[in-house]
Amino acid sequence: PDSVCYASVMRAYTKLRTLDGMQKAETVMQRMEDAARSGNEKLRPGTNSFNTIIFGWANCRNPKTSEANTVTSFSTAQRAEDILNHMIQLYEGGYGAAVPDSRSFSGVIQAWVHSKEPG
Repeated sequence: PDSVCYASVMRAYTKLRTLDGMQKAETVMQRMEDAARSGNEKLRPGTNSFNTIIFGWANCRNPKTSEANTVTSFSTAQRAEDILNHMIQLYEGGYGAAVPDSRSFSGVIQAWVHSKEPG
């Protein structure tokens, strides 16, 4: 499979808008990162892949209510921020494929807005 296949699978998992779907989407991206570290540069996740994950976490909902789950919304917002921080660390370490952009930051902001956490 190539990066287009991996990206399609990630997008499909994020569209589930569930914690399980997001965990699976992150697993796919982790496989891409592992493959790139092993020498398959064609699978190196870029900005769009990271943004897919960030927005997936921003839109993750409780499947029973379709509302932001107050128990998990903090952790989903924090996870979106963790992905952005990972992306920043990679970029600062010379990983030029993952350049945080305005969508990266707006996705994290959206995640925190959905979380309804104070501050």
